[in-house]
Parts: sequence; structure tokens; C-alpha cells
Amino acid sequence: MRSRLSGPYTLTADGVANAIVEDGPGAYALGFVTSGVFTVLSVGRADTSLRTTLLQRVGNDRQLSFKCATVDSAHDAFDLECALFHEFGGARYLENKAHPERPSASRWLCPECSHFGLRDWAALAR
Repeated sequence: MRSRLSGPYTLTADGVANAIVEDGPGAYALGFVTSGVFTVLSVGRADTSLRTTLLQRVGNDRQLSFKCATVDSAHDAFDLECALFHEFGGARYLENKAHPERPSASRWLCPECSHFGLRDWAALAR
């Protein structure tokens, strides 16, 4: 999967405001740009407001940039975060030291691996 993220944008209040026109659930990659190349450091998601989640990351000690995408639902945000986590090398290469977690009340499965166990199609149908 090639990420469908837009950007990179500078991780500032103005950068977030310019990047996210329609707020909602979404996923993002944080990193830095060197010689025009975006290097991913970590990935994350917002189940309700991507704008708010990214604004909470502004002011870090590092000069970061981000790429992001808004999606239709929290489930889609989870799926995209998982896909990004795997696409960019997982815990081996990212600052994320663990697989993305699903909301505690959900039975969502990673679209890329069996981290949450084997797919139980009968359970998904309930």
C-alpha cells in the first residue's frame, strides 16, 4: 500500500490549520524533511478530530513536519494507522514501539497482520 497522505506540512498551528480543511477522524505520520525527502519517525491517528490531535503535538522540541489524511470513521482511521505502521517498518524503524491499539470496546482487526489474533469471521459478523 502506498500511503494516501497529503503533505508534508510544518507541525505548527498554522500548518495544521492549512492542512486540515475538513476536520474529523484521520491518521498521520510525523517526521522531518531533508533535501526534499520526508522521513517518517512515527505514525498515529485521531478517532474524532485529527486537527485537535495534531495541535496537541505542536511545540515539541524538534522541528517536525507531518503528512495526514482524514477518513470517514474511527474504524477507517485505525485501519490507516495500522497500514502506515506496517508500511514504514513498524516498531523496528519507527519511534512507535508497539503495534497501534484498537479502541478497548472494539473487535477491530489489523488489516495488515494478525496482531489481535486470527480473523474470527463469525465474531466480526455479530
